[in-house]
Amino acid sequence: MGSWNSEITKPLVFSTFTAAFGSSLSFGYHVGVMNAPQTIIGLWIRQVKCRRSNQTVETEHGVSEEKWCKKLDFTGELNMFTDNSELTTLWTLTVALLVAASFFGALCTNIFANKLGRRGTLWWNSILAIVAAAVMGCCTLADSFEMLIVGRFIAGFNMVPPMYFNEIAPVSLRGAIGALHETVGVTGVLISMVLGLPAILGNEWGWPIMLALTAVPAIFQLVALPLCPESPRYLFVEKRNETAARHALERLRGTSDVNEEMHEIHQEYELIENEADVTIRDLFRDRFLRRITLIAAGVMMSQQLSGIDAVMFYSTAIFHSAGLVQGNQAVYATIAVGAVNALMTLASVFLVEKAGRKILLLIGYGGMAVLTTLLTIFLLQTKITESPEDEPNLNQSMSPFAIGSTISLLGYIVFFSIGPGAIPWFLVNELFATAPRAAASSVAVGVNRLSSLTVALSFPYIQAAIGEYTFIIFVVILAIATIFTQTCIIETKGKTTEEIQYELQHGKPMRKPSRPSSFSKAGDISYDKVQLEDKL
Repeated sequence: MGSWNSEITKPLVFSTFTAAFGSSLSFGYHVGVMNAPQTIIGLWIRQVKCRRSNQTVETEHGVSEEKWCKKLDFTGELNMFTDNSELTTLWTLTVALLVAASFFGALCTNIFANKLGRRGTLWWNSILAIVAAAVMGCCTLADSFEMLIVGRFIAGFNMVPPMYFNEIAPVSLRGAIGALHETVGVTGVLISMVLGLPAILGNEWGWPIMLALTAVPAIFQLVALPLCPESPRYLFVEKRNETAARHALERLRGTSDVNEEMHEIHQEYELIENEADVTIRDLFRDRFLRRITLIAAGVMMSQQLSGIDAVMFYSTAIFHSAGLVQGNQAVYATIAVGAVNALMTLASVFLVEKAGRKILLLIGYGGMAVLTTLLTIFLLQTKITESPEDEPNLNQSMSPFAIGSTISLLGYIVFFSIGPGAIPWFLVNELFATAPRAAASSVAVGVNRLSSLTVALSFPYIQAAIGEYTFIIFVVILAIATIFTQTCIIETKGKTTEEIQYELQHGKPMRKPSRPSSFSKAGDISYDKVQLEDKL
């Protein structure tokens, strides 16, 4: 911990906080913000559709049997989405287009990160976030749920933070700082869930304000970014500007003695100084880079197909299915999910540099598989013991199966948070040297977002079709993710880029000092990897 203190400088803290608060927190906030006020927003969409059918407000409150205008009792509101397929589709679009946009944003990361720089791309994150906040905040004034959907899509274009964190952090802090993207992101989820309480902003007048609040971190980032150094690795390796890179590194480290780190960056530069920029196409044309890219994609797929987005996007509905139907029980349980997620992800910041990346991933996926199995059992028992023809008894205490479901879901979040939550975001960047990092990040994050989109779009329909058996799908995926992690992923804790590249190439850790040599060729392109003479 002593070495940590010597390497934590004010410029490093400020730069990390700016990107984390302005981009990571903002995206996490958007992930969770639609969860708690789902019923309120769903009722508003019904009202907009009702008014567009030229129905009167009085009709809206009970006379008409038209699906958008008839009055809903408690049970009707609870089943509002399952009984109206068009409303389900509109809601799914509202939730999922955030993820769809983040997929396209990921594909653009390579272009923006290399052309505008890591810091310049974060600046554009701020502009888009402000536009999205304005569009969503005004949707009720315009009586347009289409504006809500469009605003969610714009908000999804959020690029670069993990790459920036990786490139400004010293080796000993790379895992801890890299984990901050997820840590701050889940904090954003928790904040949105708390603000979504009916007593705060999760009500008829407050939810548009809640959506517009994302402009606050975006404005801060817009103002603060000029005070943050650009990535030294980007300046040296991509811009070929050693003077600017040294100056940025001296600011981040708080000392002029940065020769050792500059030497490491210079070694990377020597490997690619005569090479063209690595494109996404190049990643798949070269055998070595293709293999590492597929591993990175597998890391991201494992994270998202584990079912975490189904929980984060639809946890309130899941808790309703589990039997938490009294008052705001489901909303409070959702907030508990967010709180556990934030606390355990924060704990992972300290665990990741002690236990390592791979072991935490294995513990995480294994624990999630067990807890998801238990969740399925408790959901089935809840379904069996409830009387389908009766309306929910609002005076009845929680059943033991509802309690079991809640504990299982919270346990699932604990295991996700300590490993699979934060680690993939910086592990992918650790697997690549600087030159292919932007392109590889585009592919990996694109796969992550596409996997998330698949879950977000399909989960409501799968749940409607097979109900409590839905989570069996995630049990199978988690078992596969555990096997993949054990067989395909190397430990990167405390290793330099050169050492990681060597181990990926040779299949064993580098135990002796190495010297850089020329690239090998693969077809008509070269690849950015360490070619070392194996003297062992």
